[in-house]
Amino acid sequence: MKCPKCPGSYMILETWPGVELERCPTCQGLFLDAGELERMLSAAVASRVDVPVFTPLAKEHDLVTGTCHRCQALMEPVLGPRHTRLDRCPGCGGVFLDQGELSEMRKG
Repeated sequence: MKCPKCPGSYMILETWPGVELERCPTCQGLFLDAGELERMLSAAVASRVDVPVFTPLAKEHDLVTGTCHRCQALMEPVLGPRHTRLDRCPGCGGVFLDQGELSEMRKG
């Protein structure tokens, strides 16, 4: 499946305890199916999944409207935990996190 924000990049499936996700090898963005964000935020492995430093590409992509690779709907910006801007698909409920957003939501 293609990355919601990187035309031409295909997501790579990763399996972590308790959750499967797709990662873009170009921007390091993460796609989580509906309900998986909540599980990932409480999972012990979450701190190892994301690259915590925002890169220039991640900052640039934060304002790009993505297209869901599951149902092709335009993703909508929503505020997640800690007021982190993330992208949610109104069709399937999937969530795309730009690099660093998972780490940002887990800061305590």
